[in-house]
Amino acid sequence: MNDQPKILVVDDNQDLLETFAMILKRRGYSVQTAGNGVSAVNKFKDQRFDVTLMDIVMPEMNGVDAFKKIKEMQPGAPIILMTAYSDEELLRTARYEGARQIIHKPIRIDKLLELINETAEGQPILIVDDDADICQTLTKILEQQGYDVISAATGEEAISLTQKKSCQMAFIDVKLPDIDGLETLLRLK
Repeated sequence: MNDQPKILVVDDNQDLLETFAMILKRRGYSVQTAGNGVSAVNKFKDQRFDVTLMDIVMPEMNGVDAFKKIKEMQPGAPIILMTAYSDEELLRTARYEGARQIIHKPIRIDKLLELINETAEGQPILIVDDDADICQTLTKILEQQGYDVISAATGEEAISLTQKKSCQMAFIDVKLPDIDGLETLLRLK
């Protein structure tokens, strides 16, 4: 729900990791890094990312195994896998497990930035309101503008929905039946 996507870059190549982080930070993105799959999985225990760029071939835990573990914790996490190798078995497994995108190194920065924005923009807008008419009206208006929209009638329902799928933005009614809009916002963040 920020203006710029929060990005996690995961790669065992320290030079590549630092280069990607520097480029993305200069473009205004919020960036965190991890040097292996285990570290990436641990970061997902405490927070959500709008986009994750993850190398496939890494020591300790490869990117596909890390991808599977992250999907168990956050099923809707948008993860883009990167590889310099063509290990067909790993690539097949990644696709089977639902990898959003697999890109091959070397990566053109302009294409990477475009892919990050497309991935982040592909996340829905969340509407939280106990008035069904308001939810329907806002949903209709936003969908006519080409946005993907999900809605919830309560704060608890909104929190449950966002555990499965990240959202780029949320419209939250202040007065809700179970937990109020402010508490809903704080728990969503």
